[in-house]
Amino acid sequence: MVNNMNFQPADDFSLILFCIFSLTMFSLIIYFFRRANVSKAIQIGFAIYISIVIGLSASGLVQTHVLPLVPIIFLSVIALSICLAFSQSGTKIMNTYSLAALFGFMGFRLPLELILHHWAAIGTVPETMTWTGQNWDIVAGVFCLIGITIVNKSRVSALVIQLVTFALLINVLRVVVMSSPFPFSWGLSNPLQLVLYFPYVLIAPLFVGPAIFCHMVIFRKIFSK
Repeated sequence: MVNNMNFQPADDFSLILFCIFSLTMFSLIIYFFRRANVSKAIQIGFAIYISIVIGLSASGLVQTHVLPLVPIIFLSVIALSICLAFSQSGTKIMNTYSLAALFGFMGFRLPLELILHHWAAIGTVPETMTWTGQNWDIVAGVFCLIGITIVNKSRVSALVIQLVTFALLINVLRVVVMSSPFPFSWGLSNPLQLVLYFPYVLIAPLFVGPAIFCHMVIFRKIFSK
């Protein structure tokens, strides 16, 4: 299926910017883990998981085996993020960081959406993946940054922002699935192929996964008060 599709790589500048962004995200995640005294086993496991995802994509295996590898990567990111959020490590993160810190961290969704918008303009991703299509996660990025100033003061405000931004994340997951080269998807002429190529595949474990994880931890923190 994928061999019959053309992939338009991003321009060098935006690709370098994305790589720097990804490295920054990885460093921040490790820093957050260490500051919360998350076990080294979890930190090492996270690095190994990312290495596996990179290896599958860089080797070309994901391109030649879209099914089942793309769904496996997609579902593993979701499952591992949720499991980690409700584990002892998630409890440590919840107890270490304030709601403002957790929402502030998810502010990365704003610059990520700007990159995706540029990639849509040059044909690297379909238009469905940006706010001119059906992905409005840029609003979540803005809300998360605004939330920094109010979520610690009002649990109601925190819950409202959480529900809005979480709904937008669920929508992103829907758009990703329906924009991908699956038999049941929208059948776009330029389907979403980021997970098939390195370094684009880093969006899954370094951005989507942490967003899911943070939302789960925020739910726990809000309702534990």
